[in-house]
Amino acid sequence: MSATRPRVLGVVTWAYIAWSLVPVAYAIRAALSASGGTPPEGFSLEPFGFALRDQETVAALVQSVRLALITVAISVPLGTSIALGLRHLQGRVWRWVRGGLLAAIAMPSIVLAMVLLYLFAFVVRIGLSTQAQVIAHATLAIPFVTLVILLRLASFEDHLEEQALDLGAPPNDVVTRILIPMLGPAIAVAAAVAFTISFNDLVLSRALCFPSECHTIPMLLYGGRGESDPSSSEFALAVMSVMITTSMLAAGAFVLSRRRRA
Repeated sequence: MSATRPRVLGVVTWAYIAWSLVPVAYAIRAALSASGGTPPEGFSLEPFGFALRDQETVAALVQSVRLALITVAISVPLGTSIALGLRHLQGRVWRWVRGGLLAAIAMPSIVLAMVLLYLFAFVVRIGLSTQAQVIAHATLAIPFVTLVILLRLASFEDHLEEQALDLGAPPNDVVTRILIPMLGPAIAVAAAVAFTISFNDLVLSRALCFPSECHTIPMLLYGGRGESDPSSSEFALAVMSVMITTSMLAAGAFVLSRRRRA
């Protein structure tokens, strides 16, 4: 029986991986279609060229990457700081704060979008544009970053910092010269997760964008949802989006694997 269980788990895992790759494989095939529609026929790279020559598509791609990079720059330092703080804060109140992180992750994006839309449009009045999108994306990503860092911190020995302090290291050096370097792989993974969350977000980006200048790639793809026959250029755009986010996640996984081997 013990020899059967791993085999069954392996079959289930590979079956899920194969099924999850079916939409990606079809999107790649449709993006390379020379017929310009579905079902895909022939092979051509022109859909990718058309997508990259279109000004609206290029502007949306730049906006998506810019939002994702700014989200990483904001959420990673804040999420890491929150995780380091929660590691040392004890008591019932701070246990509720940790629970609040999970609640923030579980909150539906549409609820956060409604609240921020009302806040930015009628209370703070900062306008529905890139600035509002950045705040929303960072708000969404920070709990995920914090959780990734907390999981890494949980694997550290409790007396690690105490030993450094006993050896005369100032508290700031304990954080900057000991904890942060040890958290390097987790920070890389958290950055990849934050980038992916921002780049793939549709609900917040759409709700907090009034001018067309702040359109993102998911918004462009969602805008063509009413067409019965998506074009090859739209599939090409979808494939490029998958490549960008997958590359970020692969980079984070690579850093993590290198650290484990070291």
